[in-house]
Amino acid sequence: MMDVDFNELKYDQFSVILDEIFEKETNLNYNLFQTDKQIRLLLDDVEEVRNIVMKASKKFDGKIKDGLSKITITVPSLLDKNSKKMYHNIISSVSAIIYNSRIELQDAFYTPDEIVLVLEDTDAARHMNY
Repeated sequence: MMDVDFNELKYDQFSVILDEIFEKETNLNYNLFQTDKQIRLLLDDVEEVRNIVMKASKKFDGKIKDGLSKITITVPSLLDKNSKKMYHNIISSVSAIIYNSRIELQDAFYTPDEIVLVLEDTDAARHMNY
């Protein structure tokens, strides 16, 4: 996995980058996270995609971190009050495992549907048993 961090990039500039990537690779596994100050793109480290991202990161001041693994935990959909409680229990359990195991995260993203944990490649296999 590669983590590409584009700080203060305009969305239309970023769409040009995405167009280039998806023009070459249509079956790409990725996650996109956006805040008001940055856009983070997690994607498979495929050589052709890496070359496109490298060019784009120079043009738009992106920072690339590679050698990563992604663990995705799918969360049941929030249909009622009980499932919301279950969602909070899952988040609490995952957070406790991360803390108690001293897992060094590169990043973590929580959405209503999934929890995405980003770790160094060398750490991911070691922590998959939790």
